[in-house]
Amino acid sequence: RVDLGGLAEVLGGAEVVVVGNTGPAHLAAAGAQAVLAVPAAAGGNVRVGRHQTFDRVGFEFAGSMPNYQVEYLKGRFYENEGGRQRIKIAGNAFVQVNLNLIPTDEEQMKLREQDSFMPKGRLKFRSVWELDEAGLFEGYYDFLLGIRARKQFRVTELSQPWRLVIDFKH
Repeated sequence: RVDLGGLAEVLGGAEVVVVGNTGPAHLAAAGAQAVLAVPAAAGGNVRVGRHQTFDRVGFEFAGSMPNYQVEYLKGRFYENEGGRQRIKIAGNAFVQVNLNLIPTDEEQMKLREQDSFMPKGRLKFRSVWELDEAGLFEGYYDFLLGIRARKQFRVTELSQPWRLVIDFKH
């Protein structure tokens, strides 16, 4: 981990800074470095599908594939900018999906308010029981997945349009 002073020192030694969110861009611009902002991936719908041997959760994006991290959590809590939060969705195991470089703009806010944005409530799937948003803050968009049991999962990137799919074995 790098603290704010360390980040400013790293950015200060660079001739050009390539960024995907506003925090480092402001620091670099304050230090008079040239800043190249990478276009963010706009979030689309979140879908869930049932297959013979696995359940699939898919995230669709307009533009490019964002950076992401998918991992099982150790218990019924997760961390966000508000501190430690209790998970309130169905499941015996929980997966956190972190998407980075998602714009926090009016268009994205309208999209997430649509009923079709992602499935709501308890699902009747063998592996995936429920989905929830954990937060959208400064380009970081987090989701929680409630899973029946801690089993293997596979993450795949698909294109046209860009999609991140996560398959959970039954």
